[in-house]
Amino acid sequence: MRTVDVQTLSALKCTFCLHRDEEHNITVLVASFAGDYAVGSKGNGDGVFIAAETMRGLVAYDPSAVILDFREMRYSWGNTLLSVFQAVARYMDEPGEPPYPVFAVTSELCRGALLGLMGGEGPWHFEDMDAALNAAVGAGAAWLDA
Repeated sequence: MRTVDVQTLSALKCTFCLHRDEEHNITVLVASFAGDYAVGSKGNGDGVFIAAETMRGLVAYDPSAVILDFREMRYSWGNTLLSVFQAVARYMDEPGEPPYPVFAVTSELCRGALLGLMGGEGPWHFEDMDAALNAAVGAGAAWLDA
């Protein structure tokens, strides 16, 4: 047996911020990732790290929505990035209920590749954090009310 640490899977850095909206009585988790996501299968550890850190934030802070802030992450290809969306759905979604609100904010460092991986634009994608927070607050409130 050996000791392991998810931090060793990736050189990416993760930070969490919480946005509290008193009017709707919800909290939004912003999980920010910075650094270079390795290309192709070399990025498998990066994708797993992003999923694991996001799940850590969901368990620790019990937010009503999550925003994945990829603005400072350079990403060009690697489908393991999808694992964060899959992990959130497995943990947070309930059969017959609306899906848990997940949003992503991107920059020129990752936008094209992420949109290509995800099949194009959608209501989950933003280039502006304030717009993403507004959408997350609304979606989080609706998810709680469902």
